[in-house]
Order: sequence, then C-alpha cells, then structure tokens
Amino acid sequence: MDCDSCRNGARMTPEAIRAFAGEWGLRRTPIPFLEEIRAHVARRVGPVSGALVLPDFGPAPFDILIVEPAPDRPFTALVTAGVSAVAMTPPSSAPPSCRRVEFAILLPPDWGLSRADRGDERRAWPLALLIDLGRRVGTGQAWFWCRHTYEVADGPLVDGSPYPALLLSHSAVLDPDFSGFDRSDGEYVHFLSVWPLHRSECAFACRSGLDRLLDRLSERGVTDILDERRPPVAKAR
Repeated sequence: MDCDSCRNGARMTPEAIRAFAGEWGLRRTPIPFLEEIRAHVARRVGPVSGALVLPDFGPAPFDILIVEPAPDRPFTALVTAGVSAVAMTPPSSAPPSCRRVEFAILLPPDWGLSRADRGDERRAWPLALLIDLGRRVGTGQAWFWCRHTYEVADGPLVDGSPYPALLLSHSAVLDPDFSGFDRSDGEYVHFLSVWPLHRSECAFACRSGLDRLLDRLSERGVTDILDERRPPVAKAR
C-alpha cells in the first residue's frame, strides 16, 4: 500500500465555487469523450440528471455529473467527466493503463446540493474536493491511484469537511463494472471513489495495512456513501 501526503492548496469557499463554476460562458474547449463517459455513468450508476459545467482551466476542462437518488440507489452520486483527458505519469513500476482517472463521491440522499449554492460550506465541500482533485490531475501535480491514502497535515481536506484524510478506491456499493471502461480510442479509464477518512484511520492504514482498515470498515458497515456522523473505526495513537 502507498501512503502519500498531499497538501490541499485550494481552500474553496461556497462563494469561490460559485464564482469558479458559474461562468457558463467560459467553456471554450470541448471535453474529449464526454458522451462516452456520460453513457458509462448512466449505464453503471443511474440516469444523469444534470451536470455542474466548469469553465476551462489548464489542459483538462471537466464537468461534474449528477445522478440523483432512487429507491434502489439511496445516495446522490457526483462523478467527474473529463479529468481523464489528461494522462497522468505513473511510476515506472505501474502498468500503462494507470494513466487516466475520473473521480466519484457518494452523498446521502438528503445532502441538499442546492444549499451549497446558497453558501452552506458544509454542503459545498464535496464539490470543492472533486474540483481540486481534477485540477491536480489537469495540471500534472499528482498521480492518483486506487488504494492510495492522502492526508492533509494542517486540517480538513477542504473547508467545511469533517474529514482530514481520504482513501481512493473502488466503490463498495456501485456496480463493480463502474470501476472502468475502454474508450473508443483504446485507452482505459478508471473511476476512483472517494472514501473520506478520519486521521486515526489513515494512520492505522499506514501502520497496519490497508486491508486491515478495509476489514474494519466492512465490519462496521462503512461504505463510500458519506456519513458525516460516523465514529472512527481505529483509535489514534
């Protein structure tokens, strides 16, 4: 298991998100393979009900697709679409198929995304997190991969989040085939789900191994559907 530390340089308030994402007329560059990504999300997660259209920045403009809850889908799914246009640079030991990723975060059905647009920082941080992850890929700042943990030394990942760490892994509740697909050009795109972690859980994974942390999360019924009130499954040392 790899344990990486990355310091979040973008502390995005709800006002900053609105200013960043609300300039609808700034999108100039088409998103490569957007329809293929939307079709994959619709097929493996659920109907795409809308999208947060972000303006161009750097080499990788992207949208955040929204899949609303359903009786058999008790969560709202936010999935990036376009981050994979930029190929990351994996270490030489990794296979070439590790270059392209999209990110997803699953929210409880009563999260209330509209409140994020009205200035509720506690509701806006998942959007800010996806934007920051996408920007880091687009600007070549990081290689993100499955089963990596990340911790911010001086506080939560983004303003408003109760969690100072995260795990990127496959989803525990989505269709296993959501984890990736072959684009029409032959490139493989991986979809990594965001698992917010307590600091003690991240430390436990680095100390005892990610498999043991995943076992504990499973035993407590913890999935990648965000639960702000859940207690940590590992104690701090």
